[in-house]
Amino acid sequence: MIKNILSITYGLLIVMSANAQEFEARVNVNASRISSQVDRKVFQTLQTGLQTFLNNRKWTNETFQPNERVVCSFLLNIEKTIGTNVYQATLGIQAARPVYNSSYQTALINHQDDAVTFKYVEFQPLEFNENRVQGTDPVAANLTAIFAYYAYIILGLDYNSFALRGGDAYFQKAQNMYENETEGRNAILNSLQLINTVNTDIPNSMVVQFFFQGRSNELTKIFKKAAPDEKNRALDILTKVDIANSGLYKQELK
Repeated sequence: MIKNILSITYGLLIVMSANAQEFEARVNVNASRISSQVDRKVFQTLQTGLQTFLNNRKWTNETFQPNERVVCSFLLNIEKTIGTNVYQATLGIQAARPVYNSSYQTALINHQDDAVTFKYVEFQPLEFNENRVQGTDPVAANLTAIFAYYAYIILGLDYNSFALRGGDAYFQKAQNMYENETEGRNAILNSLQLINTVNTDIPNSMVVQFFFQGRSNELTKIFKKAAPDEKNRALDILTKVDIANSGLYKQELK
């Protein structure tokens, strides 16, 4: 009997360890502004799917114990329908990590992305392949790509809080998702807004230094081709967060 109990207990511990992923994420989808002609269950299914996507996916090669998980919340506030099953929304992101050997948590990020466009059909798989971010339908793939992007940013901030440049690999993963300068310009602008938020909350953060290291010429090249509104928004942020190269940005993006 004791042998059986020990065997069962050991098995449960293995299962618990296998399921102890990196995030303890809570997702809330608010669709109160969307016409009542759209079935509310669609958004409940989306909410459940996104939460499962974040919590069940293995984001790193390391094992996180339940008390080590990064606590985070995502508020997807759907503003309007802009096509068949295509929505425009904002996304609020908050994350905190446990302070070692205490019951306290310390904040990692508090940011809002104001430009989220995605396509969703109820029960469609929420898939993400970091080697092929756009998938077969870029508009549909955009939703999981955005959530994955912020997941990697949060992991980078979490690892950085333990060791100098500890999160570089995850910041690189996030950056690699948006390398195409034409299709990714809006995503890069969103990234700059996020970097600006981090810089305001945590001045001289390593994530800011890492992002801009050797990339001033690349960024000016990308936004030099942008529409005036995009160019001005980029210029405003770049001159604030990358002061060392502010002269270059003013000259090239004026």
